[in-house]
Amino acid sequence: MAIIGSIIKGLIDLRDKIVSEPDADEAQLEVLKGLLNKAKNTAFGKHYKFEEILEADDIRAAYAERIPNFDYNKLNEEWWYKMHEGETDVVWPGSPPYFALSSGTTGKTSKRIPVSEDMVEAIRTSGIKQVGALTNFDLPTEFFEKEIMMLGSSTDLQKEGDHEEGR
Repeated sequence: MAIIGSIIKGLIDLRDKIVSEPDADEAQLEVLKGLLNKAKNTAFGKHYKFEEILEADDIRAAYAERIPNFDYNKLNEEWWYKMHEGETDVVWPGSPPYFALSSGTTGKTSKRIPVSEDMVEAIRTSGIKQVGALTNFDLPTEFFEKEIMMLGSSTDLQKEGDHEEGR
């Protein structure tokens, strides 16, 4: 009998009945405002005038107009390399405690992607919300007892100077 699965599924269903979903457009705008506000005093934020974007009548349009699209190489060559040289407050306040190494789908060398504590927390929060979203699917209780229900990744990190990095 799938007792544990029934309990987990019941808790997820109960959460869905108690917690209401915010308006998606408003929620996204609040996230954008929060990110711009947090990063406005970084070199990136000052360069692209985040303070002015926050004061715009249409923050979304001001952001889209002012901030160019970056691929990994462009972002690394223009901004992230400064963090590898020890600069702080480059694209996010402080210095990232971690760098994720990824070969990705392009290029021959590993890409070093900065990972802040805020990013780790956002990933954790998103994972929890994804579990809550399972109520949108008619999954059998047995699903919640399988080992595939996990959140996380490798944490085999190596110390490199003032940060840790790994795949």
